[in-house]
Amino acid sequence: MFSDFDYWHKYYLLNNIVEENIILGSDKVSPQIEIRGIGVIQLVIDGIFNLECEFTDLTGITLIEIYIDNTELMINTCDKTTVKNINQTLYLSEYMQGIHTITVKAIDIAGNEASKDITIFMVNNRYSYNLIINIIGLIIGILSFGILYRKLSS
Repeated sequence: MFSDFDYWHKYYLLNNIVEENIILGSDKVSPQIEIRGIGVIQLVIDGIFNLECEFTDLTGITLIEIYIDNTELMINTCDKTTVKNINQTLYLSEYMQGIHTITVKAIDIAGNEASKDITIFMVNNRYSYNLIINIIGLIIGILSFGILYRKLSS
């Protein structure tokens, strides 16, 4: 004979299994990913990049993955939360200077996936950064001088 505890325990387990199966079978919507404070191309100096994201899903996020150039950087498991915020500092100084792609991926309970890409421009030392800024300034100065010269000579 079952005790009251056994009965309620079986009832609880049965309802959770049924409820979870209904959720898993009907959830066709991928998680939503919002990356905060990111422009078209993000400048990363000395390999330190602060990634701030919000993940939302109706049934719950179970896994968050972060990649750089299709190489895994981080995996974060979640406890079926419907909203998950991360504020993660990524140390990327081992990667070469230049353009890289960071991919943020989220997976919900039903296995639906979503991902978003960020393009970063990596400058691994301040000297290179200052050199880039000086070259941009020089180009702007030359263009300005050319425009001024044309106006004065016409």
